[in-house]
Amino acid sequence: MSRGKSWKRGWAAALAAGLVLLGGCAGAPAESAPPEAEPYRVQNDGREARLVLGFIADGSPRAEVLAEIGEKYTAEYPHTQIAVESFDSFAELDSAARQGRVDILEVPGGRQAELVEDGVLLDFSEALFGWEEYAALTPAAKMTAGSMGKGKAYLLMEDFRQLRLYYRADWVAAYNEGLTTGQAYCNTWGQILGGVAADGTAIPGTSEKLGSRGKLAFAGKEELMRLFDLFLWSAVGRDQLEDPAFGYAAGEGSVFQLENAAAGAEQFAQMMTDAALPGVLDFTQEQAVDAFVSGKAGLLLAGREAAETLADSMAPDTWAALPVPRGLNGTAVFSGEYTGWGIRAGTQAPEIAEHFLLFLSDSDNNPHYAVTCGTLPIHMDAGNREPALYNSLIATDLGMLEHTNRYQYAQSPFEAEPATSAAWEAVRDYAQGGCSTAELLAALDGLYAGESPH
Repeated sequence: MSRGKSWKRGWAAALAAGLVLLGGCAGAPAESAPPEAEPYRVQNDGREARLVLGFIADGSPRAEVLAEIGEKYTAEYPHTQIAVESFDSFAELDSAARQGRVDILEVPGGRQAELVEDGVLLDFSEALFGWEEYAALTPAAKMTAGSMGKGKAYLLMEDFRQLRLYYRADWVAAYNEGLTTGQAYCNTWGQILGGVAADGTAIPGTSEKLGSRGKLAFAGKEELMRLFDLFLWSAVGRDQLEDPAFGYAAGEGSVFQLENAAAGAEQFAQMMTDAALPGVLDFTQEQAVDAFVSGKAGLLLAGREAAETLADSMAPDTWAALPVPRGLNGTAVFSGEYTGWGIRAGTQAPEIAEHFLLFLSDSDNNPHYAVTCGTLPIHMDAGNREPALYNSLIATDLGMLEHTNRYQYAQSPFEAEPATSAAWEAVRDYAQGGCSTAELLAALDGLYAGESPH
C-alpha cells in the first residue's frame, strides 16, 4: 500500500497530525524539518491583488479578528485587499474553494489528505520553511505543517485540541482535610490507580476515601482509541517511534511488538477495570461532562471545551484542570485534533497569499488571535507576548505545550471512524475483558501491517 493511500486513511479522522516530540528530538523524521537549502523569503511584490479568506463560523469573534489582521496587512501593503467570509459548514467552504471563490481556507486536519489528493490545496513548503519565524514555531505547528510527508506543507496550524484531566477539587479538599496537601495532583496514571499519594492524600480514581464517585469519565465513543494510544505510547516512549506522524511504526516492526507495549496495554486495562466509571465506553462527550457535573465521577478526561460547561455549571472552587496524566515511561505521548489554514491551488496571486498567511500567523498576530479566539498559539513564546493566555481556558494546554520533556505527541495511522474501525472494536473488546493482552497486540499488529507504508 502506498504511503499516500495509508495516510489518507489515517488522516480521515479529525485527529492531530503526528507531532514531533515537543521541543524536538534526535532522530525526528525528515518530513518534520525543512530541507537543507538557502531560505526562500516570500514577498509581496506590490501587484494589485484581492484575497478571500474563508472560515467556518462557530460563534467566536474570529470574523472581527481576521478582518482586523486583514486591515493591518492592507495598511502595510495597500495594493492587496483582504476579504473575510464565513461559511456555515466545511462542506460549503470546500465547495467554495473548489469553485475558486476563496484563496485561503480553514481546513480540519481530517480533511487535508482528501483536499491534497484532489488538487485543492497548494504546497507552500518553500515559503514556510524559508520563513524567518519558522524555527520559533511550536513542534505541534511544525509537524502539522509537514504532516503529509515528502517535505511538503499544505496547512499551517490554526488550532489544536488535546485532552486534559479535570478533577473534583471540592471532594479532594474535604477528604484530605488536615493533611499537608489539600489538592489532588494526578500527575500520573500510577497515582490515579493507586488512589493515594505518598503523603496519604486521597486522589480520585481508585481511592477508597472517595469511593465509586471518584471514578473517571470520558467520551468512550469518540476517545477510546486515543486513550489507549496514550497508555501505549506513554509506556514505550516517544523515542521508540520511527515516525511520530505514523505512530505505530517502530523500526522494522510496529509499536505493538515493543517490550513495554504489553505493560502499557495492561495499565490501560487496569484503568478501565478499576478507575473508569461503569458504562463509560458508550459515553458521548456530553454524557461524560454531565457525569462529572452531576457528581457521578470525580475525574473527567476531555478537551478544553469542557471547561466552558464546567464554568457555567459549577462553582469555581469545586473543580480544577490538570495536564493529561503521564504513563509508565514518565511522559504523556498522545494525539489530538487540529485545524489549519491552507491556500487554494490555482489562486491568482500565490506568492501574495503565502505572504499574507505568514503575516496572519506571525508572532504578533497569532498570539493576539489565540487570546481573542481561544485557540492554541503556534509560537513557543506566545505566553510572553500575550500574558492573558495564562489566565484563559487554554492555560492548561499552554502548560503542556511548554513542558516539552513531559508532554509529547504522536499520531495513529488507523482510520478513526470508531463505529466501523476494527482497531476500535478490538480495543473495546479488550477493555471489557474479551481478549488477552497478547491477543489484542497481535490483532493491532496485523491491522497495522495492512496500513504500513514500510
